[in-house]
Amino acid sequence: MTIEIKPGYDTDKVIVFPSKGNEAFAYHQSKLNIHFALSNEDVNGVTINNSYVRDGDNLIYTHCLSLEDALLSKPIQVRTLDGRNINLSLDETITPQTTHSI
Repeated sequence: MTIEIKPGYDTDKVIVFPSKGNEAFAYHQSKLNIHFALSNEDVNGVTINNSYVRDGDNLIYTHCLSLEDALLSKPIQVRTLDGRNINLSLDETITPQTTHSI
């Protein structure tokens, strides 16, 4: 069985397949319920950390840095879910209200 996972599925999403569940002899087939859960386990050899928070279809990453790094606008290194490292150089003074979309 192949299940298509569409973008935006959240932990409250349930996919139901009628009569695809338990197939016991002399009993009616039950329905198969698939629930989604967030995990911090390895995915393709990359450990997912708790830095990302889901907000609808968006992933929110919060990065803490020192006051000195914020005033000097030092580059920020972000580890993506697929294990890549992205360096972000913001050419502005970083404040607690600063947000950046990728």
